[in-house]
Amino acid sequence: MNRLFVIFLLVLWGCSQESAVDSAKSSTFIRYFNGSFEDEAQALLETADKGLIILANTNFDGFNRVNLIKTDEFGNLLWQKFYPETDSTNTSYSGYGISLTPSGGYVIVGEKIQGTTTKLPAKLLIITTDAEGNTPVIKTMDNLSTRKGISVAVNPAENFLIVSSISSQPSLNIVLSEFSKTSLNPIWSRTYGAGALTENSLPNKLFVDAQDMAYWGGTVLKTNQKSSMRFIKTPPNSPNVLFDLTLGKPTDAEFSGDMIRYGNNFAFIGTSQTGTDSTSITVRRVTESGIQIFSRGYSIKQEASKELLTGEIQGNSLAVAQDGGLVLLGTVGIGPPGTVSTNTNYCLIKIDGFGNATPVWTKIIGGRFNDRGKAIITTSDGGHVILGTTTLANVKSLLLMKVDKDGNIPGL
Repeated sequence: MNRLFVIFLLVLWGCSQESAVDSAKSSTFIRYFNGSFEDEAQALLETADKGLIILANTNFDGFNRVNLIKTDEFGNLLWQKFYPETDSTNTSYSGYGISLTPSGGYVIVGEKIQGTTTKLPAKLLIITTDAEGNTPVIKTMDNLSTRKGISVAVNPAENFLIVSSISSQPSLNIVLSEFSKTSLNPIWSRTYGAGALTENSLPNKLFVDAQDMAYWGGTVLKTNQKSSMRFIKTPPNSPNVLFDLTLGKPTDAEFSGDMIRYGNNFAFIGTSQTGTDSTSITVRRVTESGIQIFSRGYSIKQEASKELLTGEIQGNSLAVAQDGGLVLLGTVGIGPPGTVSTNTNYCLIKIDGFGNATPVWTKIIGGRFNDRGKAIITTSDGGHVILGTTTLANVKSLLLMKVDKDGNIPGL
């Protein structure tokens, strides 16, 4: 297996919003974004001008604000916005899902939580902006408490379809809703049960086709307390589902990480428990009618004279390569085998579109920091952009990194 260890030095101090790396126009790059506060990566988009949009949450003295960053195609900062711009009411605003709007702006969903020691229930948060991140409309659904917006898409009527979690309803804890594009008020909602509401169990992706069919996923909690990936298709304006499928065997212990369109089909990535002390990345391709094309697990093998790998690996995100293959983004533990390490690196695995057991290539990228992957996209030039969170000295910063089509950063 071909593995490349790229060690890079985190240079943050003295930077208020942007990486200290020079703003060079390179086809590959590494950028860090930090304002001396805690930043947590959430989502990544490529815009029509080939620029990049980063959605993150920034913690100011214990309270979050939604952080939206626009860069050019080379990762150079163009603008940065916080929502709300100021707030002195001991309230956290967090964003988790984002979508482009037909007007070229953005719609963000998340949650608003008030309080400090005793926090009040989360309320569904919706934010809309123009293409420059200006003229924000920030609305919280005060009558929809305990809801956390996870993913959002625009339907053919240009309204917003939103998947949310409901922490107060363990038996019906996921909801799909349509909201008006003008008033942001709910038009209809329907709930779904048996969802496992743990970290990363609901991917922040939602897809709507021209017939207004919605496709989304998550993690289903089974009667034996095991969990599996889940794939749901719903018709327009209906309380029914066309299908709600469990992807995996009854004995599986899996959690979903991300899902993407793959032509007319879909691809899922998640994490599977493969042993007492090890995990693996699980990848599945399914048709839009729910037929499974392939299911395959991938792990990182220990190699002599290389850094020790704990066997702990998470499947975070995936993207379709220009040649039809899939590039997987994972987080791998570094340390003595069989241990759970706080030292983690980014991992990239390229596979073909048929789920061959042997990867095309594998890269481990990181240094002596805690690096955790969040999102990966394939850009219009065939390269791959990775978004993650890197922790150094207990400070979390955003990493934006672009590799070429073979997962390399020339010169490093």
